[in-house]
Amino acid sequence: DVHGFDYTIIRPHNVYGPKQSLHDPYRNVMGIFINRIMKGLPPIIYGSGEQTRAFSYIDDVIPYIKNAGFQDNCKGQIINIGPLEEYSINCLATQVLKELKREDLVPIHLADRPREVEHAFCTNDKAIKLLGYKTSTTFEEGIKKMCEWAKKQGPKDFKYLDELELTGDNVPKSWKEKLI
Repeated sequence: DVHGFDYTIIRPHNVYGPKQSLHDPYRNVMGIFINRIMKGLPPIIYGSGEQTRAFSYIDDVIPYIKNAGFQDNCKGQIINIGPLEEYSINCLATQVLKELKREDLVPIHLADRPREVEHAFCTNDKAIKLLGYKTSTTFEEGIKKMCEWAKKQGPKDFKYLDELELTGDNVPKSWKEKLI
């Protein structure tokens, strides 16, 4: 406002899909789960796994991000883009294990990450009103598409940082000890 810039802030929720990094051991839980499972390793879940997320398939997000930059009704707005449906991390692990036909693997539960958001949901009213947003890809369909793509890529080595930018007792054990 101070400098007269037009802006739109888009907040996509837990985006996943083909071309997501399978190398990153720190972010994007679905990519981490898929890569570990393809290596024959069980998914690692922090805490009980009952924390929930609104997972957004990439094809259900990109068109709305693109359109928001060119629509006058979006200027100066903050818009959440994602589905209303929420799934637990346990549910995600179960669905990925099922899709990769590795239901023999049992998730490993580590201690909760400090201050992790318990329930990250999406309020998409504004996206519906301003952009005509709708979710077209179900959770199960999106996981299937991502797993099909990931299988073509094959398992990848995780790329750990030489040094963590954050240190201390609250850094997740899997990061410090490179467990993933």
